[in-house]
Amino acid sequence: MMNIDEIFKEQALKDLKQGICKVTFTKANGETRVMHCTLNESELPPQKHIEEEIQKKKPNPNALAVWDVQKKDWRSFRWDSITEFSTGFNV
Repeated sequence: MMNIDEIFKEQALKDLKQGICKVTFTKANGETRVMHCTLNESELPPQKHIEEEIQKKKPNPNALAVWDVQKKDWRSFRWDSITEFSTGFNV
């Protein structure tokens, strides 16, 4: 049986692959960061393939690399630092 964290991660990945999500999290330095991000291939630059980009990042099961639609670059957040997650954004 999956625990709550695994269920959340699975749903969050599904949401990120479908569209733009707003993730609020606490950065390592203690600052709060709000990021509009996605894993939806239609939102990524054409020359970037999602699996290749994810693989370039150091594999870390505690963090997720996502496309920041405002900064137009790859960013990541730690799962345990998320304070808010919402879906359905157009930026």
